[in-house]
Amino acid sequence: MAVVYYAEYLYFFERARTEYIRNILSLSYYQLEQQGYFLPVTHVDCTYKHSIRYDEYIQIKTYISQCKRASLIFSYEIYNEEKSTLYALGTTTLACIDRNGKPCKLPDIFTTKYNAL
Repeated sequence: MAVVYYAEYLYFFERARTEYIRNILSLSYYQLEQQGYFLPVTHVDCTYKHSIRYDEYIQIKTYISQCKRASLIFSYEIYNEEKSTLYALGTTTLACIDRNGKPCKLPDIFTTKYNAL
């Protein structure tokens, strides 16, 4: 069909979230885990608007749309390179847990950045 497989959009979300944390928060997932914070995905939502064709360049707008004490929601908008076509909208909800799998308070960097926006 020459279109990107639907589940790949979740991979796009993952990459965009990782880059957001690295570039906007100046932190890597590895550094978070070394500090004892883990962010498992607890919910995913994706609304497909148009199919992405193979070899198309995309842009993903990523931002924190909700930040609570021990969880946060990232939102995503996937566009074509010129941002003239919206391909998909999505969210991922992440819990913050410690090394023992218990819910814990998000690192301050998340709430500080969210409140600044």
